[in-house]
Amino acid sequence: MCLCTLTYWAQFFIMKIFFFISLLISLNVYSQNYTIKYEVDINDPSLKWGTTDSYQLITKSDGFKSIEYRKDKDTIIINSIGVLRETKDKFYSDTLKFQRLKNLNKNIIEYTKYNGQVHVKDTLNIEYKTGNNQKTILGYECINLFFKFRGRYYEAYYTKEIPISDGPFKFIGANGLILEVTSFDESVKIKASSIFKNTDESKTLFIDKEDWFGKCEYIFSYNKYVRIFLNQWYENITKTESQYPGSTSSFNSRRIEIFPNKLDPEIDD
Repeated sequence: MCLCTLTYWAQFFIMKIFFFISLLISLNVYSQNYTIKYEVDINDPSLKWGTTDSYQLITKSDGFKSIEYRKDKDTIIINSIGVLRETKDKFYSDTLKFQRLKNLNKNIIEYTKYNGQVHVKDTLNIEYKTGNNQKTILGYECINLFFKFRGRYYEAYYTKEIPISDGPFKFIGANGLILEVTSFDESVKIKASSIFKNTDESKTLFIDKEDWFGKCEYIFSYNKYVRIFLNQWYENITKTESQYPGSTSSFNSRRIEIFPNKLDPEIDD
């Protein structure tokens, strides 16, 4: 066997070994599951269209996919004009409520609406711009980001020390885990309050999509869902105001995402 053939096979085996080592390192990074608890406060100042809410988001992530739950808070919120609102209303629940399923590789987020009848599939492509500020959150060194997302401008802080492209709500796709998000108008404030790392490498994040989406009658894109939601509200408002002249109606279109409500004069196109 000639020297060139031996050199070829040596290089081949070295490359194979390097590949498997890289694969093992990658699997070791992502085999650890994280549970992140976020505190969410929403207080949009719009009287007709704004939302006031306070709750916890619990995100369970393995770096490839994640599940997010909501847990209601028993608290009092003061809105922009000083009116008190108690969050423990008829919809309050002590149990975790499924919010959304995230495919972090494809940037697809799925969830249900209309009491589980509609399966919404939302494809995201958030453009993040890295800033120059740094701070420590829960012991992790974080770097700030800036971005625009569906009607609001945001600053976020993420950490490269947890190398998963996840975060609260739909804020995914950064080069690390997002731990804090604040809108420029301070209507939306989200911050991680705890991070738990599961070091059991044999434990994977089990997801049975049939449990959450199997009974849905329709599958909508995000844009189609918003369009149908708004059209229903426009019809309800028109009907109410025709039956009761002089009355005014409103609905919560300014959430974390601001829906393109044609009746809202503050919409930023």
